[in-house]
Amino acid sequence: MTDQWVTSYSQRGPLYSRVDKLALKLKDVRTEIIREDNGTYAVTCSALGVYSVGKTLREAKRNFEQALDLHLSVVREKARKELASVAVSA
Repeated sequence: MTDQWVTSYSQRGPLYSRVDKLALKLKDVRTEIIREDNGTYAVTCSALGVYSVGKTLREAKRNFEQALDLHLSVVREKARKELASVAVSA
């Protein structure tokens, strides 16, 4: 597979990121709250692959926030490793 690169710009100049199989746009990120038949709640974000459940809506939301934090910390660490592996040409 050929690596594809996306260029975006910040105040410090261009930023490059490799595009794998999934391109995600912020507008595609939606969170859904589902009340199950048994009275429990599920919170889902399919675009990010983050899901949680809880006996109450408050518990489900708290569990979702924890799951989201964990997911984003893993994504952040992966991005840092990718960035460290990219050779910078001056």
